[in-house]
Amino acid sequence: MRTKRQSGAFTIVELLVVIAIIAILAAILLPAVNGARAAARRTQCANKVRQISLAILTYESKFQRFPPAITGADTDLNKFSMYAFLLPYFEFTSAYNQIDFSKDWDATSQSEAFFNNLNLSDALICPAAPTSRTRYFQNQPRETFESTSSTLVDYVPIHSINLDSTAGTGTFQGVEIKKLRTLATAGAINNGGRRGAYSASNTKWWGILRQFNDPNDANIRTAHVRDGLSNTILMTETSGRPQGYVLGNQRTTQQISGYKWFHGNVSISVNAHCSGSMINCTNTSEVYGFHPGVAVFAHADGSTHFRPEEMDPNVFISLYTMAGEELISESEL
Repeated sequence: MRTKRQSGAFTIVELLVVIAIIAILAAILLPAVNGARAAARRTQCANKVRQISLAILTYESKFQRFPPAITGADTDLNKFSMYAFLLPYFEFTSAYNQIDFSKDWDATSQSEAFFNNLNLSDALICPAAPTSRTRYFQNQPRETFESTSSTLVDYVPIHSINLDSTAGTGTFQGVEIKKLRTLATAGAINNGGRRGAYSASNTKWWGILRQFNDPNDANIRTAHVRDGLSNTILMTETSGRPQGYVLGNQRTTQQISGYKWFHGNVSISVNAHCSGSMINCTNTSEVYGFHPGVAVFAHADGSTHFRPEEMDPNVFISLYTMAGEELISESEL
């Protein structure tokens, strides 16, 4: 009698068991893989910020002054970002020599193609930020250049803390955005401390990289950073522009200017908060990153740090000011 030959094929039950095992392994491994990718993006982001800070410090060493955060008052035409002055330190010396700094960055004598084809994206775009950015036009002369991936910038200097600003408050998806003035009024920011009462002219409220009408006016040196280079913020990130974001959610109807590396508005004046948080609240004109719970900062000694969203506003401002006479301990950070 001939016996039946057993089939080597999977049964349906066995196939389902294998699929279930694969699904379980995927559920276990994917978070770890995603976490590793997020950690890698954080590291890459911190490295980029550190390279920019070293370029700034090299500029200071050569010219005996820090570069301006931006040049030109808001009503002036001869506006340029800090990066225009740092081009030689990104191996674009010949491009730097072609810029006419006596005219505005978007003057007809400046070449639109020249700026758009200087690809600094590898140095100035955070890998954790959205890769797709909406192209944006604004009916103003300073916004005539098209936004391309080669012109975007996610890392910017903070040119001021502004407690006087009252405009621009509002609510987005249940999140209330308030101006820093509300914290000062409530006593959460101590205006009567060592820095003295807030005013734009009180130098104890000033940071390192400032807004100047002429780059020669930016005569701040490392010697002026009396609170210590390691305790003073040099620059930070405000990612995602030109699209607006609030606490990780995109504002589909809001577009932001000052997102191109050569633009005269590539800097921020921190003036808002979300429930006391000055970090990752909104990227309109604030510190903003796409790293969960933190944002990256460069300090004036060339070091980089990820600071938490819940950082106390007084500590934030103390780190920003270069001569506010505050001593920050590690336990406060």
